[in-house]
Amino acid sequence: MLVQVLPEQARRANTDELHTMRSLYERLLSNRRQAHPEGRGLSAPYVLYQQLPEQGQADEALLWMIYEGHIEHCLAGAPGRNRPRAANSLIFRKTSCFILTQLGTAFLDHIFTVDFPSDSDEACTRLGAMLRLGRLTPHYDLDRRVLSWGVHILKRFRVPAANQELLLRALQELCWPEWCDDPLLVARGKNAKVRLHDTIKDLNRSLDPPLIRFHGDGTGRRVGWTTH
Repeated sequence: MLVQVLPEQARRANTDELHTMRSLYERLLSNRRQAHPEGRGLSAPYVLYQQLPEQGQADEALLWMIYEGHIEHCLAGAPGRNRPRAANSLIFRKTSCFILTQLGTAFLDHIFTVDFPSDSDEACTRLGAMLRLGRLTPHYDLDRRVLSWGVHILKRFRVPAANQELLLRALQELCWPEWCDDPLLVARGKNAKVRLHDTIKDLNRSLDPPLIRFHGDGTGRRVGWTTH
């Protein structure tokens, strides 16, 4: 069985979410199978965000699919000329497009093999139990010293970075709230506001890919995060 990265406050997908996600997966798979190996021809190996009939309504599903590594978020180039390039962002733009990964194909084959008519409550219940949605928060592994968002590793600490790691540890223990008070320890001769500002700046600068971003609230006393 394929293993999912369980989101924070995981819950079962409802019927509307299942239909939206199945439609997205099948369209992505169809485009990839019909496309020319070089991305030219009648179809491209990706689906453009602007062409999705569910545009806007499908944003949550698309983010979950990126979180699980089932699709790549790219920016499309000129038709028939330039290959899409990695977006390195979770903000969808006019040129955003999505490519189904091998993991996404395997997931599609595994989870949607069950009969899934629109009026089958039993099938929806079974699928909903297998497909868990929730808050798509980062995760900080204290033992491995790794910060990730879903399957995406954003930073590995290979050298000591006490303030950055203390900040991440506090957010992890609090289950990644929108805001938390400055968790850094008081240090003699150090300006607390400047230290928090510098820690946030250093952490943002070292994220690769920069799928999330940390920020202060203007008071120098709190830190928050958001997808980027």
